[in-house]
Amino acid sequence: DEAVSVYVVDDDDAVRDSLRALLEPEGFFVKPYASVNAFLDDMDENTPGTGGPACLLLDLNMPGRGGLDLLAVLAERDSDLPVVVMTGTLDEGTRTRALYRGAVAFLEKPVDADQLIDTLRHACAPVNRTVGIVHEE
Repeated sequence: DEAVSVYVVDDDDAVRDSLRALLEPEGFFVKPYASVNAFLDDMDENTPGTGGPACLLLDLNMPGRGGLDLLAVLAERDSDLPVVVMTGTLDEGTRTRALYRGAVAFLEKPVDADQLIDTLRHACAPVNRTVGIVHEE
């Protein structure tokens, strides 16, 4: 099996580090980004998601450009990179905007490790890129 790339966009260093520590032993290749702009800069140069199975794990609430902004940019670019949203504050309006902009799954922080791994495996699989995978406690 080819390793699944997970692009993690979260402004919290500890979250990025803990996600890498959790996901890499499970066979994921983790590429962390501290901001939306850092991800977009890399995307412009390297087109993440085109070299095998991949998805984006995206925090919505960050200083500056947030996750909804990134979802809008990806939609404008007709990106087929599946996006799993994780957030500590998810209301119905935000969920609707994120779905409209292409999110395929939602996880509320703190994220359960097994649930996160299962969601990423499902969301990143090319045959399972459908909108509407929603996980809540």
